[in-house]
Amino acid sequence: MKTIGIIGFGNMGEAMISGLLDRESGYSLSVIEKSAPRRKLAVETYNAEDCTDTPEKLFASADAVVLAIKPQDLPALGEEFYSYTEKLPLISIAAGVNLETLKELFGSDQIARFMPSLAASVGKSVTGISYSDGCSEEFKELSFTVAESFGLAMEMPERLIPAIIGISGSAIAYVYEFVNALALGGVKNGIKYDSSLEVALDVLEGAVSTIRSSGMTPGELVTKVCSPGGTTIQGISSLHEDGFTATVMRAVDAAADRARDLES
Repeated sequence: MKTIGIIGFGNMGEAMISGLLDRESGYSLSVIEKSAPRRKLAVETYNAEDCTDTPEKLFASADAVVLAIKPQDLPALGEEFYSYTEKLPLISIAAGVNLETLKELFGSDQIARFMPSLAASVGKSVTGISYSDGCSEEFKELSFTVAESFGLAMEMPERLIPAIIGISGSAIAYVYEFVNALALGGVKNGIKYDSSLEVALDVLEGAVSTIRSSGMTPGELVTKVCSPGGTTIQGISSLHEDGFTATVMRAVDAAADRARDLES
């Protein structure tokens, strides 16, 4: 049985671990967490060993340790536990903290950097993964299994992490904005918000399903929906006139640029 240690059992940490334990057998969990209610949740719901007061037990038993804390808390953590972490494979989900910095803070030659999204809580995250040069194949396989347990995992060069933030980690919020705007459009035309939102969500799910099943690009499917002089082409024309495509692309650029700034 493999043991995953996790430092910080917040919402994202729980999402990662719940996905792993739901989908994979042969894993146990050890946690270090400051919040007593979160520790209780880890122990009672996920059968975790609470190592908050005995951190050496977590480091001694773990096959890999997940760093699921805020980026600003990493330096203090590294200072406290460097003698343990320099010997262990680490998984970090801290935004804006690159592999070079993580190695300086924790000393490990084996580090996987994850960029998940909020959808990890429902097993639908897209997670970009970058590895430090010293990672063993065994650790890569283990960490990839962890990432796949809560959605789609994609290995990529670290230079592309800002891009995956722009189209996944941050972009999930753009989708929320779009769905809300679509629902409000229904309200403007006389449908109650709750009903309009249900329609918008089903439209979104239907659009995703047809893209996946048809083998066609979104652009090709747009032409299938638009009839000459019809309602859809009028709506599409309005989107283009208002700069919809360029606006979304700029949003991706803005998030990616900010991610790069945080790492500089």
